Amino acid sequence: NGNNYYVDSPAASEKLFTRDLVSMLEVAAKDVKLQVEFDPAVVARYRLLGYENRDIADADFRVDAVDAGEIGVGHQVTALYEVTLTAKARQTTPLGVVRIRHKAPDGDVATEARFPMKSGPAATFDSAPADLRFATAAAGFADALRGGEDAQRWSLATMAEVARATAGADPDRRELVELIERARALRGEPKATAVVAR
Repeated sequence: NGNNYYVDSPAASEKLFTRDLVSMLEVAAKDVKLQVEFDPAVVARYRLLGYENRDIADADFRVDAVDAGEIGVGHQVTALYEVTLTAKARQTTPLGVVRIRHKAPDGDVATEARFPMKSGPAATFDSAPADLRFATAAAGFADALRGGEDAQRWSLATMAEVARATAGADPDRRELVELIERARALRGEPKATAVVAR
């Protein structure tokens, strides 16, 4: 039931104690569990990016005594999957089902909701929403830091480029770009220069 925060400056410390932790003081839901079931006729391969330390057995999904994470008011959690579709997958075919179980902050019995995953229209990575592209860069960077085999398929330079293009004015997102650039420097890669259109 813990959270990890990266603090590298007085400003980051102030933000943590005045904004980030405040959202965790009031619990909105406890023992929150997410289960994703992909349709094998549509999804040939999938991989959850991160959360290895929060994985529970499929058989424990509906066991209310099994501890899971808490979600604070104003807090959100993103689970990112990499999927490879089958040749038979169609734009209108659901990819699978998402189930979410949780208990009320003062409850002991969980409730469950079920949502079909729509596949949506085929799109390229460049046309995907900015939030998804940024999350992909962040997950790729974490995978690269862990030495993940799948992360070897794209470079820190590309991760930095994607993160930079989708960071906007958000200081947290800009900080991730700086961290990726620091990692590039530690690996001896030249720092990327931003191209400004005139």
